[in-house]
Order: sequence, then structure tokens, then C-alpha cells
Amino acid sequence: MGHKSALNTRALPWVLAMAGFLFCCPDLEASVELSSTTTSVLYPADLGPVEIDVSGYPPEHQNTYREVFLKVFGFLRTTSRVINSPVVEFDPRLEEAERRLRPEAFSDPRILLATRDGWKKKVEEIRRRPPCCGACPVLSLQEAKALWKFLVYDSLARKTGPRSEAWSRHRMRLIELFRGRYPERFNEIYAGPNKIKEEEK
Repeated sequence: MGHKSALNTRALPWVLAMAGFLFCCPDLEASVELSSTTTSVLYPADLGPVEIDVSGYPPEHQNTYREVFLKVFGFLRTTSRVINSPVVEFDPRLEEAERRLRPEAFSDPRILLATRDGWKKKVEEIRRRPPCCGACPVLSLQEAKALWKFLVYDSLARKTGPRSEAWSRHRMRLIELFRGRYPERFNEIYAGPNKIKEEEK
């Protein structure tokens, strides 16, 4: 799953705007308290929405969301953790352009975590996981590539460009909500000497 086969992220901000993402993206302002599908609340992302509106996405990403994303992360009970993750996988040129336009968006990695292969690593981890019970999802190479492309596309669509400010407010509310409800766990993640990297879980 090399970056040569990934979608052309350099053109994404303009493509997203033209495709109408300002109208079809989920309303993050009003969706913090949706019920979680995680087994337990371990991270701020677990307190966020458990689904997204992909009706404005290209057909291939709509299919991947329904047929692969929901199947895999629904079974693993980490749907909300993935949807509300701070991770964004950037093409270097797109990241450079986004940093010039919105430097404040990159000031706090708890809000937006810029990576080169964050989603690729996550998908590879799932694909390489040996079957354990006969019921857990097993990804084909084609499904893994489609899932990776979807995660890259979706996180850019909802967390960068015109949606950047709304995403920042959404993540901050999740973090503050988590801090209030789970102060010990919050300190373990963000303040302790052996801080846990949310994006790695």
C-alpha cells in the first residue's frame, strides 16, 4: 500500500469544497454526546459520534464506509475512536500548504496530529492481526487499500480546510468532557511521565 496508489491529496481541499462538503459533513457542533460503541471509554475520541455522513463522498468511499469501515471497526468496537481521532495523514505538499494557511490548526497534537502514514499503519496492523475467533474481520489486500484511502480522504475532509475550526472546537469539547469525567485517565494520557499516545491505540 505505497503512497503512489493513494488518492491525490494535494488537490483535496479544492475538490472537497467543490463537492459540497460544507453541506454534507456531520454537524460536529451538536454531536458530542452520541452514545459510544467502544467497549470502554479510554480516550476522548470514545465520547464522540459513532457514525458520519458520507452521502457527499465519492461512490467508492461510500461503499468502503458501509462495507469495510463499519464492519471492521464495528466489530472491534472502536468506531467512535477512529471517527474522532486527531490523526490526519498528509501528503507533504498538502501539509505545507495547510500549515501556511492555518498554522494555528497544528498548534496542539491533541486536536490535529499530522502524520505521513498514521492511517496506513493502523490498517496494516488490523490486516496482519491473526484470526482469533472465526468471527473477527479479515481484510483482503484490496479491502485494506480501500479502507486506508477512505481514512485518509475522510480525515482530510472533516479536519482540514474549511472544516478546520469546527474540528478544533469538536476535539476540544471531547477533551474537556473527558477531563471532567475521567481525570485520572486524562492525566495518564496527557500529563504523566509515560504519556500514552492516543493515535497509537
